[in-house]
Amino acid sequence: MVCFFINGNVSSIVPSANFFFLVVLSIFVGFSSVTDSFRWAWYRMTIVVKNDLPPNTKLTYHCKSANDDLGERYLAFNDSWYWDFKVNFWDTILYWCNFG
Repeated sequence: MVCFFINGNVSSIVPSANFFFLVVLSIFVGFSSVTDSFRWAWYRMTIVVKNDLPPNTKLTYHCKSANDDLGERYLAFNDSWYWDFKVNFWDTILYWCNFG
């Protein structure tokens, strides 16, 4: 039962089945959004760098994040290199690479 004060009087309203359906649906949608966030928390991501430049062209690159410097590296034609990391709870990990 839900009670409202209207002009000093107490009025009681019995919520309908539609009201309960909307409340349950809202809780379910909210809960699924929260669990979707948890599903990605600490998820492992893999990044692959591959040299598809013309033959005899060496790829120079330097990748890093705010907390992790992977150093400058070189790849020969058709070679690849990868690294993986865990996504943090807030999904705010950012890596960037400079290619030369």
